[in-house]
Amino acid sequence: MVVSKRQVVLPILLLGSLAGPGTSAAQAPTASASVTAAKSSAEQPAGLSLQQLVDEALRQSPAVGAASAGVEVARESVRFARTERLPRFDFSTGYDYLGPQGQLPMRGAVFDLSQLSGFRYNPSLFRFGVGFSVPVYSGGRIEATIGREEAGKGIADERLRLSKEELIEQVAATFYRILQLAEEIKAAEGSLASLRESQRILREQVEVGTAARVELLKVNTRVAAIEQALIQVHNGQEIARTQLSSLIGRERVANKVQVAGVLAYEPKPGELSQHLDLAIRQRPELRTQELAVSAERQTVKIARAGLLPTLSVNGL
Repeated sequence: MVVSKRQVVLPILLLGSLAGPGTSAAQAPTASASVTAAKSSAEQPAGLSLQQLVDEALRQSPAVGAASAGVEVARESVRFARTERLPRFDFSTGYDYLGPQGQLPMRGAVFDLSQLSGFRYNPSLFRFGVGFSVPVYSGGRIEATIGREEAGKGIADERLRLSKEELIEQVAATFYRILQLAEEIKAAEGSLASLRESQRILREQVEVGTAARVELLKVNTRVAAIEQALIQVHNGQEIARTQLSSLIGRERVANKVQVAGVLAYEPKPGELSQHLDLAIRQRPELRTQELAVSAERQTVKIARAGLLPTLSVNGL
């Protein structure tokens, strides 16, 4: 049997007319709502983990950048101090004009070049020389200078480490503060929802005369207190997000940074004395003071070496 196009199209049109405009109208808001939800989820910034925040803060921090530049300066100072051990080469050139008389001034006398037989006089005299000097003994000045610059390099390294640790501590403290405030917001919202339900029930009981109005007033007071506390917690969370945005270099961005993490307790095993010993060995401030003392000792050695003779081998 052959089916014509008219026979196929007619049932489809009939089904469309039976469905009516109500069905398409009902489906349109659903599609629009799904598109809106997709757009809102796409526009919502993804949360950053603690490690991502720390990495970005270390890249953007001006203090860490300045400390890194200080390390490079100290490293070049050490290289320059070590060059004192190397031989030094001197190159010299010169030009003298002898004058038209052909007289060459010597030490305490004047030599007449015109008296030489077969000599062609040239009033221009060019000079070229090469010399070198090798330090043999400096009284310990060179070694002390290198030691002082190496101590300065160590101080720069410790300052860089201190800058990083302080920045990491600030980022971590702000990160966990935001997570803590988020948990407080959840708890306050749960308590507020429970109290509002109690408020609704008491209001109905007061209307029918099965509960005293003073009980409703008590609940209203508690609801107002929790609402006020919730506003304060929200403000604290926004302030913490602003601080975190500043720490990672996003203070000029309109949208505040969003975090992603879980506030959990992680025990640190070990005795207190062990942690104290580790802190004494690793704290950058203490290490910096030790290196500063070492640098001052090298400075004293340099001053004492100035009283001793120096020996070097020179050549031309």
